[in-house]
Amino acid sequence: MQHTTQYQFNLMEGTDKFLPGPLNENMEKVEAALSKQLQLVLGTYSGTGRYGSTNPNSLTFDFTPYLLIISADGGYHAVWFRGMTSGMTNNSNTYGSSITWEDKTVTWFTSAGSAAYQLNLSDRIYRYLAVGLNP
Repeated sequence: MQHTTQYQFNLMEGTDKFLPGPLNENMEKVEAALSKQLQLVLGTYSGTGRYGSTNPNSLTFDFTPYLLIISADGGYHAVWFRGMTSGMTNNSNTYGSSITWEDKTVTWFTSAGSAAYQLNLSDRIYRYLAVGLNP
């Protein structure tokens, strides 16, 4: 029995016996691939004016996020990828954010600077895009 290059699906040959096992293996592989569908979420949050490790921001999703983009009017934005533990907002080359990636939650804070550097200015609307995979 041969296999496809990319997904290693079973390919029946003319001399193979027709058995359910190889077909069932193919269906298991299809089901596993489909369960890992890409997820995109657009959302907003309103800033509170607070910052620091005792006032972190967090966003929780129904999936595991791998990319988070946050933006607001006035030049405040960040682009963070899963695994990053620190990152800058575009308006600050001095004060970085500490970032934590849990299963479905991203949490961040800045210990210095201001709420602007934490993307949390009071009453400012922040827009975000999260990209991830179903668990």
